[in-house]
Parts: sequence; structure tokens; C-alpha cells
Amino acid sequence: MTAPFIKITGKLAIEPEYLRCIWIYLLRGSEVLASTELQRDGTFHLPVSRQSALAAGQSLHVVAGPAGMDAHLTHLPDVRRHAVKRETLEKAGAELRVSVETPAKEILVLWRNGCRWYCVS
Repeated sequence: MTAPFIKITGKLAIEPEYLRCIWIYLLRGSEVLASTELQRDGTFHLPVSRQSALAAGQSLHVVAGPAGMDAHLTHLPDVRRHAVKRETLEKAGAELRVSVETPAKEILVLWRNGCRWYCVS
């Protein structure tokens, strides 16, 4: 019997100064199914129900993007989508490891500068 949830995991090779301003999102089209911050070692864990992940419709993508911008990911330039194939999801056990490319340093600097954690009020 397959697990009712899939934990999508991965790791970004990222400098500690950017950890708080980068989040990982699981998208179906423009809908955010799950999101999480990075752990101190750059790892992430996105729990999602198997039923939701395999629902008919648009394909799933894992995205590294700026924190707090989940409602605007489709409008942001320089956000790369990493496809999660349906066949891979169907065969997955309780955990599925995915590969996500670390954004370029120039992009990380822009996102960090716009990050709410670094804003001065």
C-alpha cells in the first residue's frame, strides 16, 4: 500500500546569508500546494497529499523563490520551475527527492534585498 502523503525533499547549495529569504514552493500551475523555508544545511521538505499531487490538471513544479512571494511567483522573472513528472510521483514511496537548481548569485542578492527580513521599518 502506498503512503497517503509524499514528502518531497531536496537541497540547495546556498550560502547561509540567503537562507531566510529563499523558500521552496510546490506549484500546480499558479496554485501553491505547499511551501517551506530552507533548513540551515540548505535542505527542504515539502509534505503533500498523494491525492493532491496526482490530481488531474496541470503538472507539478518545484520552485526556489523569494520568501513571502507565493501569490506572485508566476509574475516574477528569474524563477525557474523544475518539473516533477507524474510517472515519478506515481512510483514514489513516502519520500521523493528532487533536484532544484540554486538561483544565480545576482538573483539571490536581489531577492535578499527585497526580503522582508532585511527591510528596515
